[in-house]
Amino acid sequence: MDPFYTVMPSFFDLTFKELMEQKHPTAWLEFERGELTEEEFLNKFFKDNRYIDAADLHKKLAKNYKWVPGMMELLGRLRTAGFQLHAFSNYPIWWKIIEQELRLSDYLSWSFVSCHGPMKGFRKPEPFAYKRVEEALRASFDSFPEKRMDVTGVSYSSDSSSICGAYNNGVIDQAKITKMNVVPSNTTLGDTPNKEW
Repeated sequence: MDPFYTVMPSFFDLTFKELMEQKHPTAWLEFERGELTEEEFLNKFFKDNRYIDAADLHKKLAKNYKWVPGMMELLGRLRTAGFQLHAFSNYPIWWKIIEQELRLSDYLSWSFVSCHGPMKGFRKPEPFAYKRVEEALRASFDSFPEKRMDVTGVSYSSDSSSICGAYNNGVIDQAKITKMNVVPSNTTLGDTPNKEW
């Protein structure tokens, strides 16, 4: 689970509302897109340019990245079944802290993160973010004509914004989406409902 909404405010001894009022309006988005280094981001994060101790912030974040209940088991089952899994995330270079703590690379490749790689500089739901993912995956499948590229989304949230965003922006047509599983965040793997989209 992403600690941004709880850990970041408490680290600065602020409420979430206060944090939103005091932070720079675009610094986080620029950091996520890889337009700012971490040092530049930390210097710009607050409107008043207050000092942020990067090492202490890293420790606090690292301690609070956690698996969503049931997700590790789900990823393990998908890996065992032979699926090739990729991260598709709006996140800054701090994805490396997540990797260090949770070892997601045991289950997936950090292929598509807004701060690096083919998606660098673009964030969901921007249409070009989806286009870059589709282009990269299509290139890897073009050399294997017997394989089919299907887009299946599994979202642990109240909506399926990523895949729906791609569909609504005209990047992925509905025929390419074989199944959409929407899993509320308070659901465990054993009672996961399947809701086809």
